[in-house]
Amino acid sequence: MLLAQVAISKSPAELKILAETKKIIASNCSHPGDRIELVVLEDCRSKDGVVVIPSKAKLTGRVVLVTKHRKTEAGVLSFLLERGDWPGGTRSLHATLDQLVTMGVQRIAAAESPIMRGENSGGATGTSEEMEPVPKDCSVESVKDSEVSTAAVCQKHNVFFSAGAQVMLLDHSKP
Repeated sequence: MLLAQVAISKSPAELKILAETKKIIASNCSHPGDRIELVVLEDCRSKDGVVVIPSKAKLTGRVVLVTKHRKTEAGVLSFLLERGDWPGGTRSLHATLDQLVTMGVQRIAAAESPIMRGENSGGATGTSEEMEPVPKDCSVESVKDSEVSTAAVCQKHNVFFSAGAQVMLLDHSKP
């Protein structure tokens, strides 16, 4: 399920990118410098409508900030996407978190899923997938760091992006 996004950049050089994680990225097991990979979910266009990063482009970067959740400390996680690659093209990036869309895909046993339990399920078995919503105590907040300006922050637990988490990124690089 993709939500319609209206991307209005703060300046002409900034580009909004809707992307999805491919593996777990979490404040309790990630470390600064860990390599990460995301995939672009929809074409990213310039102000004049030209596709500058196509859907399915691979974004690579690294974890920058990590704080494990403790009783008196929020879980904090930030990463920097530095490159986009796709067949026939590449682009240098300086993309950081702008918005948390979902925290990933949750696999649910058929017996526990309201969709699979429904009268029209035909006695379905196995698992279903549902998007994991962003917890109310999690948000993107400003941070003081030389490489990134924002981070995912969860007040009551570690930040945990499972595979399939969707985030809106903001690319600050010059085109």
